[in-house]
Amino acid sequence: MNSNERETLKKQLLEAISSGSKAEPNSWERVEEIRNELQTDTSNYPWREAVEDLWKEVSFAQQDDVCMVNREDTNGHTPIDNLINCVERPRYPPMEVIIAITEAFQVYMLAGGDLELEDVLFGSRKKGIGNYAARRAKEKSYKDFDTYVRIGGMFEDTEDAKATHQKMSLEAKAVEYLAFGRNPVFAKRHGAKPDYNNMSDPESYLRGYRRWKRTTKGDTCP
Repeated sequence: MNSNERETLKKQLLEAISSGSKAEPNSWERVEEIRNELQTDTSNYPWREAVEDLWKEVSFAQQDDVCMVNREDTNGHTPIDNLINCVERPRYPPMEVIIAITEAFQVYMLAGGDLELEDVLFGSRKKGIGNYAARRAKEKSYKDFDTYVRIGGMFEDTEDAKATHQKMSLEAKAVEYLAFGRNPVFAKRHGAKPDYNNMSDPESYLRGYRRWKRTTKGDTCP
């Protein structure tokens, strides 16, 4: 089965279990569709009123209003990322997030081995970048480096060290970041030495970082 055939099968299976949705499995588009269905669709969700009442209680108990958490927030690249974030906080995700994730796993199981879980949950692997985990790891590295560039000096022990970090060029900060295993704050606090011989190529890393900066459109909040 080639990639086009797998994509067609994935869409057909989701349409079948979701009463015609054209969205991707494990997508925010599907979460929004389910949220709207939960407001009105008693035939597919006969328990929807009980769930909505329960969600109001849960949302109040975990102080969503106080924490400025909105049910429509798309916190995370995908609903599964959102579920992980909720577990780490901890807080309960809305029912539509859980349903969307469940549907994605149903698509995978119904395919009977013809679809990879990676393709169902996160889409096809991207040439030259890798699977979803590899892409997310690279994004996290760039995001952490961006934070280090902007406020890394705050964690230095002395005022001189803080001033030195502030004056360092982007290239020098990249060398330090990579030589300290991409976690210079932790490494310095534990007395680790920089490894200049086995680090990634700084120029190549900065090219990737600059591409990431352009695609994030300035959204570099940690």
